[in-house]
Amino acid sequence: MHLILIGLRGSGKSAVARRLANLLWKTAADSDKLALAHFEEADSITQVWENHGEHAWRAVEAELCAQLNTDDGIPAGNWPQETDLIIALGGGVPMVPDAATALAQLRQAKQARILYLACRPEVLCARLQSQVAGLLDESRPPLTDADNLLDEIRQVATERDPVYRDLADGVVDVSDLTVDQVSNHIVKSYM
Repeated sequence: MHLILIGLRGSGKSAVARRLANLLWKTAADSDKLALAHFEEADSITQVWENHGEHAWRAVEAELCAQLNTDDGIPAGNWPQETDLIIALGGGVPMVPDAATALAQLRQAKQARILYLACRPEVLCARLQSQVAGLLDESRPPLTDADNLLDEIRQVATERDPVYRDLADGVVDVSDLTVDQVSNHIVKSYM
């Protein structure tokens, strides 16, 4: 059974997926990296959005989710060919209707457990601002027309939180936890 981590940017999905994979001797996969590989000429998600539009990016994300839905549980396409991946899903993926449907089908078929890594907007903002200078602006496109990062996070959280909660088998508040603490909690509570 796959473990799929969902949540906003900066919630630690990729870092937690890598840590869990190490703890559990499984393979971590990142949907943003797989989607970006589809656009060979692009170095960042921002470039994809500029050259092809957000719709093209979202279509690839939906296709990646559809590729997880197989009869034998082994994903199709460029996913690692294993039945028990630890997947960091891009924050916008659950907002794509076809992707959300595919995720719900995975849960229903008991091929995946979905965990929402929830985090307070102020903490997300601090995390994103502490990353390498320019990382957010250069590699990730803005998601709203907000004047500042905290307002953008609040707007996106308001829109996405109900969808994430509806899709998730569990919610882990990661606001005050390290990657190791989150990973250990997931192992103890959900594995």
